[in-house]
Amino acid sequence: MNTNYAGFGKRLGAYVIDMILLTIIQMILSSLLIGSAMGAASDPDSLEALPAGIGLVMGITLLIFVLYFAYFESSAKQGTFGKQIMKIKVTNSNGERISFVHALGRTLAKFISSMILMIGFIMAAFTSKKQGLHDMIASTLVLNSGETKSLDKDLV
Repeated sequence: MNTNYAGFGKRLGAYVIDMILLTIIQMILSSLLIGSAMGAASDPDSLEALPAGIGLVMGITLLIFVLYFAYFESSAKQGTFGKQIMKIKVTNSNGERISFVHALGRTLAKFISSMILMIGFIMAAFTSKKQGLHDMIASTLVLNSGETKSLDKDLV
């Protein structure tokens, strides 16, 4: 069987779509939390709370990022909104749906992929199975959505 791995371009497109969506969510969250802190800034002492508000927004944004990818990549759709639009899905090395914990590990491994100029992501353009470093760490594949569960035995 010829395995149809999702190429780097499709994966990048999906990531850009997801980042646009997550940036919009982050902007709304920031304007609500930091805006309310600035509204209370009529008292000069309340400006001291602004760095804590920014830290809170960053922490919540990180949590949303991690949960977004882990939840949707372990869902029945096997992919985020970006992946669904690009018609690709995340699977285990046997082409099967991954669990939430597996997806969470894959998502956390993306932080390793992002170190050193995003080389862990760029690797997907050059590896035989089009895997990024995070895919290799988590033993996952990203396939075009039409791919079935039964993959070649060389994938194991």
